[in-house]
Amino acid sequence: MAVDIEAQSSSPSSIFKEVHCPVTLKFQEVVYTIKVKKQGWMIKKKHDQSLMEKQILKGITGIVLPGEMLAMLGPSGCGKTTLLTALGGRLGGKLNGTITYNGKPFSSIMKRYTGFVTQDDVLYPHLTVTETLIFTALLRLPKTLTTQEKIVHAEAVINQLGLKRCKNIIIGGPSLRGVSGGERKRVSIGQEMLINPSLLFLDEPTSGLDSTTAQRIVSILWELARGGRSVVMTIHQPSSRLFYMFRKVLLLSEGNSLYFGKGSEVMDYFHIKQKLALAYKSNLAENLKARVAEVHDHVNDTLNNNNPERWSTTWLQQVAVLLRRGIKERRHEFFSALKIGQVIAVAFLCSLLWWQSDTTHLQDQSGLLFFYSGFWGFFPLFQAIFTFPQERQILGKERSSGMYRLSSYFISRTIGDLPMELVLPTLFCIITYWMAGLRPKFLSFLYALFTLLLSVLVSQGLGLALGALVMDQKSATILGSVIMLSFTLAGGYYVQHVPAFISWIKYISISQHTYKLLIGTQYEHGQTYECGNRTCLVEDFPAIKSVGLDGQVNSVVALAMMLVVYRVVAYLALMRIGFQEVVYTVKIKKQGWLKKKEVIEKQILKGVSGTVLPGEMLAMLGPSGCGKTTLLTALGGRLGGKLGGTIKYNGKPFSSIMKRNTGFVTQDDVLYPHLTVIETLVFTALLRLPNTLTTREKVMHAESVINQLGLTRCKTSIIGSSFLRGVSGGERKRVSIGQELLINPSLLFLDEPTSGLDSTTAQRIVSTLWELAKGGRTVVMTIHQPSSRLFYMFHKVLLLSEGNPLFFGKGSEVMEYFQSIGFSPSVAMNPSDFLLDLANGMLVSAYKSNLAMKAEALDADDHHLNYVSDYKMSERWNTTWFQQFMVLLRRGLKERRHESFGFLKISQVFVIAILCGLLWWHSDTAHLQDQSGLLFFYVGFWGFFPLFQAIFTFPQERDMLAKERASGMYRLSSYFISRTIGDLPMELVLPTFFCIITYWMAGLRPELGSFLYALSTLLLSVLVSQGLGLALGALVMDLKSATTLGSVIMLAFTLAGGYYIQNVPAFISWMKYISISQYTYKLLVGSQYEHGQTYQCGNRTCLVEDFPAIKSIGLDGQVMSFVALAMMLN
Repeated sequence: MAVDIEAQSSSPSSIFKEVHCPVTLKFQEVVYTIKVKKQGWMIKKKHDQSLMEKQILKGITGIVLPGEMLAMLGPSGCGKTTLLTALGGRLGGKLNGTITYNGKPFSSIMKRYTGFVTQDDVLYPHLTVTETLIFTALLRLPKTLTTQEKIVHAEAVINQLGLKRCKNIIIGGPSLRGVSGGERKRVSIGQEMLINPSLLFLDEPTSGLDSTTAQRIVSILWELARGGRSVVMTIHQPSSRLFYMFRKVLLLSEGNSLYFGKGSEVMDYFHIKQKLALAYKSNLAENLKARVAEVHDHVNDTLNNNNPERWSTTWLQQVAVLLRRGIKERRHEFFSALKIGQVIAVAFLCSLLWWQSDTTHLQDQSGLLFFYSGFWGFFPLFQAIFTFPQERQILGKERSSGMYRLSSYFISRTIGDLPMELVLPTLFCIITYWMAGLRPKFLSFLYALFTLLLSVLVSQGLGLALGALVMDQKSATILGSVIMLSFTLAGGYYVQHVPAFISWIKYISISQHTYKLLIGTQYEHGQTYECGNRTCLVEDFPAIKSVGLDGQVNSVVALAMMLVVYRVVAYLALMRIGFQEVVYTVKIKKQGWLKKKEVIEKQILKGVSGTVLPGEMLAMLGPSGCGKTTLLTALGGRLGGKLGGTIKYNGKPFSSIMKRNTGFVTQDDVLYPHLTVIETLVFTALLRLPNTLTTREKVMHAESVINQLGLTRCKTSIIGSSFLRGVSGGERKRVSIGQELLINPSLLFLDEPTSGLDSTTAQRIVSTLWELAKGGRTVVMTIHQPSSRLFYMFHKVLLLSEGNPLFFGKGSEVMEYFQSIGFSPSVAMNPSDFLLDLANGMLVSAYKSNLAMKAEALDADDHHLNYVSDYKMSERWNTTWFQQFMVLLRRGLKERRHESFGFLKISQVFVIAILCGLLWWHSDTAHLQDQSGLLFFYVGFWGFFPLFQAIFTFPQERDMLAKERASGMYRLSSYFISRTIGDLPMELVLPTFFCIITYWMAGLRPELGSFLYALSTLLLSVLVSQGLGLALGALVMDLKSATTLGSVIMLAFTLAGGYYIQNVPAFISWMKYISISQYTYKLLVGSQYEHGQTYQCGNRTCLVEDFPAIKSIGLDGQVMSFVALAMMLN
């Protein structure tokens, strides 16, 4: 039975038949230059030393007519994506040359006719495939279509792209199981196909797809082009079937064009012209100019004759659709157990600490009201500050496509977040207000609740504005914490006597206005309280007098103005958003709106058998989601969970000794972004190569791998990441492979080692692997779309489909096998393409009956190999503990130098230090409330700051640690000690500088002994808080969960620290004995005051030890506090 491959790809639906407006794309002498930073350890930042110009595109010329499909080919880093981005109107910066669309420059109208599929898939992870495409259809298809017609349109695309099987599965993300990588790519293409574009750009549309799916995708694109559209794509390793579908080909090398013309003529051209660059310049450019002049003139006027509205849907429709999509995507955040649990936990903690307080304890009640303003300043700020940075890739992508107005996105995003933004503070207020014994009047409660909700909206607006302005999560967080800390310090509670030259800050402080309004809800003029043996006016109490009981209306107006201003700033800042990207893959979970999550048990592997001998290279092929990566992970001893069947290595199960002889290259490149290529490989060599080699020999070994993999040109470039320019994707893949090649493994596993590489580099990689196998090593890999040259290098092939094995045996026998059971191609073709076309599940029974016995026989035939014996027992580690420690310490310092000496981090501490110095300028014991406030601020700031710095440590490095530990690279203890010691310098330097600045500016006790006592206390507290952060990060290993848990714990310690509340109920008083804040505050107070010291309290002289904020903790027990902190540190 012959199989007609071409007949398998379905033609596009009728919805794609009519072209809106044919577009002729013309580009002439396109040049693009960027400035590149040189990287090095402690390089002086002089302009001439740190920056150099690099020309990415060097005079590229070409034309694409309606009905043509242009493929841009070239090795990694040649400029394909840069040129595609420029042609798509999405490249920022200076671009020379001309790019026209029907003779005119790119415009917002042109954007409506253009589709752009990015290399990485930028999708909402919690939406299903159907929801993703339907929401896109509702936003991008014209309002002439009904909602039902748009849904039908989306379903047609789902069927056309073969997504029907997974249409109800969520997209997924890095830590969320969803559809496979190939399915995610098809969803991205489907989003652009929905609008039936006249001009379609695609960056690597077949990357990560099997050849059958790739054939289907390109066939659809070819049909679109045949209907009068212009299609431009970059592509790696197209099969011969695909190559001849391209009407035109542009070949690039290091920014130069080597060929532009018909794909069918390219071989003749290079056969005739031996000198590539000269031939192109002398002959082809002239022909190209002549052809450009022959373009039909009537096409140039098309856009003028077709001038539609800029937007497909009305503003209200966009808001409604975006609101629905946002609610569906963020429902997991709205009803997050962690988020709700955090608020409820803090609410009950406050209620217990302030249980039924009254005006006799006015210090306690004012402390609770100020805590309201502080907690509900920071909480919504940091919830909102991540909003736009997290969505900037999607916003950039969809805005670049002209999908919706910025105003409709902004309004829908703001409105969609309101329910939970207001529900949580309402719940918090209901719990704490009545349990804490605040004023038992319903109107007072409503006034307090209104104030709290207004404050939350203002803080949320500030967070949105900062996130939109900075568009970097870390920078925005630091800036937000500095601003909100400034507002908190000027809030009227920590310091009441602010110097005149800095007092202006209270007028812009959210905390000040919120605290004033909350005070106004509880107290009124003339109200009294018991102060010792006297009756005093509430309005004269220091923490109330500083803000006063007047000016309530002014505070409401001020907060309302801030509410408007911050949101306007956020909107204006969003107008500058550009185009960005992201990526990942995996498996399955069904979801529904307000429905229980439905977990489906899915068998990924279904009885796969085989054997791979030394000297053999096994390639595992199959369509996306067939189980290749799962099987490879299982064979590599890295698959968790329950695994049936047996996997043996020389007849024995996987062991730590085997791990030393095994290399594993993952599909995603897990590398340190700030290290250069040579640094990455040298550090790996120092850690993984044995002690029998000298350091110099290890370095030479790393350099030889660099040469072998063609990385010489970029060896001093940094690896880079999503937001940090570095080496290209192909170069990054080669670095990952190089890390494993360094150890010369006996058994090497590779997951998609050629993915994203051009065919020449892929050939070089596989040739290297073939040479390794020829030397007696066992090589196992998964691979997509291998060329015929590569296919015949594989000794064995395993073909999978939906977890079932379809073929296992010699690669040279595969075509003969399928012919024997009635399947053969109708035309001569690449064997791998044919195999993947057949991998649809229909051959499972044939495999079970015909080939399974062959695999067993093959296994039995090879029993004579005597080297299938006990492993040579060797030491578990290649290097000593101390060597591992030193290398990891050096690597950590190099990788994290940008963090340790980060401008933002240092600036944050210095700004807060100077601000504290100014606010508490030359205070003295006459203002004991102010001084105790400063000491407690020391406690709070240097409790939270190192906690959150440390809490990110292990979760951020989890993938890297797992990868390197799985390879047996180093001991866990050497990593842990090096990581801890490496962070110490800046962890201690910053609080030291902070203390030096604030201590003397604020007028604390002017004695060197007292200063050193305070400094040592602060440093000890920092180390304890850092230890707590490391412990939480290591225990939870999830940034969001660890941060939530850390904030609850540290807030509990802070509230029990003895400053906010002095009269703690007995049933909750145990908390102070485990509070870092309590012990630190006690030691700091002890560094400044002593028994018998007095201060002026009104017209009397009072003992310092009787002051409420000091009496609650006392001046005794200093040694015990020090011992307690030392025990917590250990």
